Amino acid sequence: MVVAELKIELEAQGLPTDGTRQVLYQRVQKARRINRSRGIPLWVPPVEDDEVVCNVTILPIIVFRLLLYHVTGNNVISKLWYFLYTVL
Repeated sequence: MVVAELKIELEAQGLPTDGTRQVLYQRVQKARRINRSRGIPLWVPPVEDDEVVCNVTILPIIVFRLLLYHVTGNNVISKLWYFLYTVL
């Protein structure tokens, strides 16, 4: 693990974040063992959800090109078109 990750985990658990990489690693491992013995779930860093944004101005162009390739018989594009058609 990287020192920054070790410090984030220790900080989240309210433990000191000073020392060398080896000291931080030992501290994290000890905290994990203690938490496991107490039945406390493993600390997991919060996940940032990336919001998917659909550009409405480009979507018709993409659909037109997919239709064009589908009509011309491009196999890869027709598979992609079928996938988009079934999902959307």
